[in-house]
Amino acid sequence: MKLDRNMAGDMVTIDILPDWVPEPAHNYLAHVTKGASLRAVAKARGTHASTVLRHVRQLENRRDDPLIDEALTTLSRLTP
Repeated sequence: MKLDRNMAGDMVTIDILPDWVPEPAHNYLAHVTKGASLRAVAKARGTHASTVLRHVRQLENRRDDPLIDEALTTLSRLTP
């Protein structure tokens, strides 16, 4: 589990979900539900901030699908 700080200076867990969850979902949930900045998520995942932004946008666009929305909602409940 990796920790980083959000904009308010609070510690945010970045790597909190099971390994079978795809990386875009990890990035999306760390940013949306935990309030971690795109750069903080990118740094914790070892990738570029634009990649995290692309993942967030992709999943945000797919939330119109009830199955995707329910999956992300359920996964967000797993995060401490």
